[in-house]
Amino acid sequence: MKTRRGNYYQRKKRLKNSNQRIINVEFKPKKGQQKIINACVTHWKTKSVIINIFRQYGKSFVMRYVVLKYLSEQNVTIGYLTPTNRLGKEFYQKMLEIIPALLIKQKNGTDLQITLVNNARILFFSIESINTVRGFTLTYLIWDEVAHSREYLPDGSHVYYNVLAPLLDARGRKLILISTPNGAQGFFYEKYLEAIKDPERVDIEYIEVKCTDDETKTPEWIEEKKKSMPALQFQQEYMCQFLENGASYFTSYVKHFTEGIYNWDCKLWVGVDFSSVGDDETIITFENEYGQVWQEKILGELDEKYMKMASILNKQVQNIQYCYFESNSIGEPMANSIKKLLAPSLVRKIDMKYTSNKSKTEYIELLAYDIEQGNLHFMGNDDELKSEFSTFSYSVSKTGKITFGALYGYHDDRIISLALANLCRKEKGNTNKEYIKIFKR
Repeated sequence: MKTRRGNYYQRKKRLKNSNQRIINVEFKPKKGQQKIINACVTHWKTKSVIINIFRQYGKSFVMRYVVLKYLSEQNVTIGYLTPTNRLGKEFYQKMLEIIPALLIKQKNGTDLQITLVNNARILFFSIESINTVRGFTLTYLIWDEVAHSREYLPDGSHVYYNVLAPLLDARGRKLILISTPNGAQGFFYEKYLEAIKDPERVDIEYIEVKCTDDETKTPEWIEEKKKSMPALQFQQEYMCQFLENGASYFTSYVKHFTEGIYNWDCKLWVGVDFSSVGDDETIITFENEYGQVWQEKILGELDEKYMKMASILNKQVQNIQYCYFESNSIGEPMANSIKKLLAPSLVRKIDMKYTSNKSKTEYIELLAYDIEQGNLHFMGNDDELKSEFSTFSYSVSKTGKITFGALYGYHDDRIISLALANLCRKEKGNTNKEYIKIFKR
């Protein structure tokens, strides 16, 4: 007769062995997906895998499969990095749905960590919260949407070389970078060039999967995609080309990020995009008469936001010409609370702007025009604004209707705030009214 203690260890042993059940999912990989799996799982000499993949290919699904394979190993630690907290939370929830509950030893929805009975662990973290991963020792690191992630932190340190690489120094087996391109620039492009420079290298592998490589995509589907977006966007997001300009609706914005000191001692126009809670951000933008742009993210609880916003505006009361506040959703009540804390002369200089698809089209087109003409200059260290430029795109419906917005999972709060400030300057400044009418057709 087995003792209770003996039964416990027998059950624990069975649980560890049952970890193999995780990978017994019904999944018949496509050709491109099988290449990814081989590089990530079976090519043990490969230390870095660079995956250039088109949108809507099932990237997240195949990476979940790879993660499950890694989790079947004992005592490994997997880091999964995403550009935003939102994407990290989604992947965390998906993993919980497919891992049998019997195999989960511990889970933490706040820190986004899952530990299995075999002591394999996966950590989900984002560029927005990257400091939470410092000090960990990783076996595998997967960086999702690399090309659309910030490369530098506010203190000037590089996300990979200064933060991530040390995590792999002790026990690291593999680094996986997966993304669609975002122009011929940045860390993802740098690793792509390194991989293709010497195809005979076994320690680094480059995989490219274009929409035309997907055996399940018909010529009609591909043609429909071509018609629904600008040609450059299709070439980059579906044909995996590293273009000189990214898939952003805005072009040539990178060269307008320059070093310099913001001039506050001149005429100023303000745009504010509000948020209360959640992943959206409250952003205030100042645009001066020389076209310089300065932005600040307002953090804290609602009362703290009101006080911070009022303090920033009151400090510039003498130079502010006018302010445009977005009135959508929480905007109107937040603006009313802020007005109570403002100098009376400033309250009279505030207009509320409701953002519809039509009005958004007008002031986004105006912003794009000013960027193209070199009328705007951005602070060289504003990586968050640069990142939002890179992921702000548009789609065209079958009826020809244009819809603007950030790519799924990304923010556009800085773009909207900037566009409002720019519109405010054009409409309330000494600007030729005919110039404005061009964008109100």
